[in-house]
Amino acid sequence: EETVEIVENINGRLVAAEQQATLLNSRAALLGRSRTDYSRLRICAKAFSNFSDLWLIVRSWRSHQHTWREGILLQIDTAELEHEVCRGVSRLETVCHALREDDANTDVIAIAETTCQELQAFKPHVPIIVALCTEGMEERHWQEVSKLTGKQISPEMAGFTLSNLCSDKVRIQDHADVLKQIAERASNEFGIERQLRSLKAEWDHITFDCSQQYRNTNTYILKGIESVAALLDEQLSAAQVLQYSPFKGGLTGEIDGWV
Repeated sequence: EETVEIVENINGRLVAAEQQATLLNSRAALLGRSRTDYSRLRICAKAFSNFSDLWLIVRSWRSHQHTWREGILLQIDTAELEHEVCRGVSRLETVCHALREDDANTDVIAIAETTCQELQAFKPHVPIIVALCTEGMEERHWQEVSKLTGKQISPEMAGFTLSNLCSDKVRIQDHADVLKQIAERASNEFGIERQLRSLKAEWDHITFDCSQQYRNTNTYILKGIESVAALLDEQLSAAQVLQYSPFKGGLTGEIDGWV
């Protein structure tokens, strides 16, 4: 943490220096004076970026790895997980190469290589976590996962963590490809369900004006049907698209009924 604080402080000073350089040159231009060459500042920032990225990635990995392995999966920010791991691997591979070429301190190189190897080893688990945290995973999908592994798997189970699911008792990693397919189907089915709910919700605020009586009869005039007719046409087309979707799943009857 002390090293990261130093790195963040230097990064802040470099950014401030670049902003100051831009400001000074803009003022010089206004006064008709020649611009100052601050290219060495950009060179320094570029040279420091390898060390900066290294320590920031090391901190991120060390602060997150326990949560990602031992934490309840549904509490993990999967977008952050994908970004931190994938970017960390890609960036550290470049950093390690650059440090070796520059004959950097061997201890620093060792930390970079060790962290890169740990992230590379963890990376195959990322799609597993993303799949298990997919919005739209319903009971039927968890039953498929359970059948796949031969173990009862669901978010309500004790030990819904990566370390437990990847242990020798379950070995969910052996079924990563099929798990991903199940999750993708669940996500698509959930999208269909949301579209259907949205179609129905559009009618929540539709009202019919039948307040005007036709002459002296007990018959009333229905007003404002133009917008209703337009909505009907629009929804009919949308609902028919849902009818032909391969992901309508258990919503077939509800979609057909709405059509």
